[in-house]
Amino acid sequence: SSTSRLGLPRVSAYKAREVLDLIRGKHVDEADEILQFVERDIAIIIRKALASAVANASNNDGQD
Repeated sequence: SSTSRLGLPRVSAYKAREVLDLIRGKHVDEADEILQFVERDIAIIIRKALASAVANASNNDGQD
């Protein structure tokens, strides 16, 4: 399991959770596609965090 943290702008937890609930449990490609069409500013930040987590997981794959 990989985690990624970004400095989040001031946004209510409710708004962030609303977007995160849309993608929770989805495959990365499907989650990214959903985030492209969500009309909330936080979706852009979450999409960047998702891309970062994928890049980190790819980079760390095979390392101990």
